[in-house]
Amino acid sequence: MSRLAVIARQLRNSSSVRSSVHFDVIIVGAGNAAGYICGGLASDAHWMKTHSVGMFGQESEAPYERPALSKAFLHPPGSKVRARLPGFHTCVGTGGDRQEASWYAQNGISFFNNSVVTKVDTVEKQIQIENKNKEHCTYSYGKLILATGARPVTPADLKIPNNGLDVFTIREVEQSMELVKLMEAKRDSIKKVVVVGGGFIGLEAAAALVGWGFDVKLVFPNRNVMSRIFPNKIADRIRIHLSKSRGIEFVSNSRVTKINENSLELSNGDVMEAQLVIFGTGSKLNLEYLDLTRFKMGRDGGLQVNGNMETSVDGIYAVGDIACFQDIRHEHVGFARKSAASVASCIIQQEKAFSYQPYFYSRLFEYTDAPLVFQLHGSQSNGRADEIGNHHQNFENMKLEMFGIVWYDDTDRVSGVLIFNASKKQFEAARRSITQGVLEPFENLL
Repeated sequence: MSRLAVIARQLRNSSSVRSSVHFDVIIVGAGNAAGYICGGLASDAHWMKTHSVGMFGQESEAPYERPALSKAFLHPPGSKVRARLPGFHTCVGTGGDRQEASWYAQNGISFFNNSVVTKVDTVEKQIQIENKNKEHCTYSYGKLILATGARPVTPADLKIPNNGLDVFTIREVEQSMELVKLMEAKRDSIKKVVVVGGGFIGLEAAAALVGWGFDVKLVFPNRNVMSRIFPNKIADRIRIHLSKSRGIEFVSNSRVTKINENSLELSNGDVMEAQLVIFGTGSKLNLEYLDLTRFKMGRDGGLQVNGNMETSVDGIYAVGDIACFQDIRHEHVGFARKSAASVASCIIQQEKAFSYQPYFYSRLFEYTDAPLVFQLHGSQSNGRADEIGNHHQNFENMKLEMFGIVWYDDTDRVSGVLIFNASKKQFEAARRSITQGVLEPFENLL
């Protein structure tokens, strides 16, 4: 009898409370990282024949490329590209298979959707799950991979009262689809939209929604957008460019204090009219199901992991947003994908330790002929910083030429490169500059 047949019989014979079902590998979470874990495991057909894998996720959908939600998913009607499932199921983000729900069954992976993990027993090596029917089931594991990521901060989390205005977050496809349907149905009546948050979600949402013809305001608590990545000079340039050439109004140093039926009240005393609000003010790690006293914790509340992405509890791994790797939580899809692939290789082959070069990217206004694309390779340092590219052009131009900044560490080694509107070769040169520690020439790489 095949492994899948054995598991199916166990599931049929188990009660909703006491389950004897065992998986050699259980993946908790069914987001972007989980999809890449499954893709990595399924790449070894021989290993899959002799091992059982179960994946549990709270969404109804199979894993998908979450970055699409704040990018092409929100593109205005008539755009060349408007992302819709199944078009961006993992692992299409890196050129792999489109892993729809049927793909998991075909590759011997048991996928349980609409299932929320409520507890992990690290001693008995069991997890407890509540499914869509509110049944509580227990499953045992050999190895456990935690890939539960984070959820968006909401007005309720910030204790901001809402008296009836439509407020959306952009984290799951179901709510994002509700947002798109609302905008399509009420495009003529929605005049003013407020996007709350000056990080990459806020920027990407504002860039997409201004294309619908809405009056878009971006409200954020800091002096400038992308304050953790952009130096003030770069942030000032982006703000001027987006306000003058794209029509986005920036409201800095302000927080939302109250949401009324047709307006927002701000900490600076302003009252801002709105028919729609997008909240992109940060995220909270999904770790409530764990007894965190049993784990070594890292920076910003993440689970400390070693070079194999294994936590301090033997046989339990963590990937993506919840993992603290080398004392840093890398909150970006690039890390989620690569840490996931590394765990899969480690479980199959016990490969060498994982290494990661920090990387961040965003793409704005891709639905136009003048997109704004940037990448950050490496990280900022306290050493010197030099400008590259064209920093002296007309801010009112829709199209910005290549520009950026390079950071050096105390030994004069390149530690980070932030570059905008570069060619493919220039972006690749930025990546290599971090690896080599020496800046490659950018000007003639077209």
